Amino acid sequence: MIGIKIALNNISGPSLLPETSALVSRMTNKPGPALLSGIDQMIRNLKSDGLWDKLDCLWIFAMDTADQAVLNWKSHRFDCTEVNSPIFTAGKGFKSAGAGSYLNTNFNPANDGENYQLNSASIGIFSHTDLAVAHVDIGAANATNFANIWLYSGGNSYTYVNQTSSSPAGFSSADTEGCYIAVRDSATKISFYKDGNREVEQNVNSGQIPSWPVFICCLNNSGTASYFGNREYGAAFLGGGLTTGEVSLLSGRLREFIIIEGTK
Repeated sequence: MIGIKIALNNISGPSLLPETSALVSRMTNKPGPALLSGIDQMIRNLKSDGLWDKLDCLWIFAMDTADQAVLNWKSHRFDCTEVNSPIFTAGKGFKSAGAGSYLNTNFNPANDGENYQLNSASIGIFSHTDLAVAHVDIGAANATNFANIWLYSGGNSYTYVNQTSSSPAGFSSADTEGCYIAVRDSATKISFYKDGNREVEQNVNSGQIPSWPVFICCLNNSGTASYFGNREYGAAFLGGGLTTGEVSLLSGRLREFIIIEGTK
């Protein structure tokens, strides 16, 4: 059962946006009427908010089937690859099955980014799980530069966005549930948000964009998957820089779509 608790209009084929039709055409298991309507309304909302064109990749894992969940909504490219059978739960999303189990987004931000740029970038992950265990939730790194989010490390949440390992943006976090978004605002500043609220703004110079595909459930550390964890994810995205207002809108849209009955 898909976890959507918002009132939606039934939308039939001819009324669907072209982007919706293109996405659904790639699904082996076609969505039922409620999910189809929810997908179309989500895309309509993101377009009307001015967010759709700022994203390079959007993966909504809280779907009915795994084949639906791995698809990049923005493009036929950069669908996620399931490596060593991460656990999928219908209506919720994916989590790692243990060391070596993760999602490969196949998106290399240094080579594939259109909106994602050195001094204007965003990374987002939606976690269902409150788990006080240190691991990387989404990201990539080379020997000296990082783009990732740690939802927990020593009682804090941290992020690096196209920078060296010095001066991460971090804040004290009571739990690891929610929508976390990291933004490279400029060549000298990054911001880190939870559930649409800016928790910290950090002055830190950009370095380079890591030239490795982004992994979810762990870190792609120069081609080696590492720092595994066991949180469950309902969505993730990568794109260009976002304003505070745009982060708030996007967080709300994601939460609206992936609310799971009985958990929120």
